[in-house]
Amino acid sequence: MLNNPCLVLNKSWTPVRIESVRNSLARVFAGTSFLLNEKDYSIYDWNAWQKIPIQEDDQIITTTSGCIKTPYITILKNYNKIPKIRLKLCKKNILLRDRYTCQYTGRKLSFEESSLDHVLPRSRGGKTEWTNLVTCCKKINLQKADKTPQEAGLILLSKPVKPSGNILFARNSRIVYDCWLKFLDKECSSYLEFYKILK
Repeated sequence: MLNNPCLVLNKSWTPVRIESVRNSLARVFAGTSFLLNEKDYSIYDWNAWQKIPIQEDDQIITTTSGCIKTPYITILKNYNKIPKIRLKLCKKNILLRDRYTCQYTGRKLSFEESSLDHVLPRSRGGKTEWTNLVTCCKKINLQKADKTPQEAGLILLSKPVKPSGNILFARNSRIVYDCWLKFLDKECSSYLEFYKILK
């Protein structure tokens, strides 16, 4: 449970990152964050959180003084900025944007099975940028070679775009909780709903 993700909000209740429950609890214990009860949106400090009655559907953490409810969301006491997310153009982020799915066949891929394809090949002036790179299985990428999708008889499943920072922020989480949806933008929330269906 301590390694599970926890959504961190600034003091205006805007998402700023996802971190481990362990790190979130350390901040709360140090007095720099509050815990948010996802069931009624009440705020707790460390001492009050330890006294919350455990319910049947709660995930718990065992401590030396007993069991406590596992938090899903914390709120920073003093931080009210929204950090700028620099989107690094790299294979991992292209795969996250494309949901680890070959953009020509629709097949789910592992990191090892995947490659990046320049929609307009570099040999023909295609640039290495968000709008010209897609996730592709290695076999299809070899077959496509230096052709355009049309010339290779392929159809792109979706137009490649530069994603929002929030989309990659959400797609990078291995666990998704319903209680996060109220705090994430519409595009990000739609993705999380889709991700839960896939699971």
